[in-house]
Amino acid sequence: PWESVNFITCHDGFTLRDLVSYNSKQNIANGEDNRDGEEHNLSWNCGDPGDEGDPQHLKLPVKVLRARQMRNFFVALFVAQGTPMVTMG
Repeated sequence: PWESVNFITCHDGFTLRDLVSYNSKQNIANGEDNRDGEEHNLSWNCGDPGDEGDPQHLKLPVKVLRARQMRNFFVALFVAQGTPMVTMG
């Protein structure tokens, strides 16, 4: 276990915020016709689709649930045996 690397999301363009905001990838705007990136994302949007448009449209319970999910992911990452990998960008 000490020789393993644990991570939640990686550098493939799907961030932790995306993990709790979308049910599938949203790479249409980058000009690749949504062909790039991983197809198999085990994500859940908490019942409200993404952050597109006005971010004020999200209901407070959804914002709170997403923030809680991100904290829970970090707790699970840091209490797991092995080396945690945290990346940004």
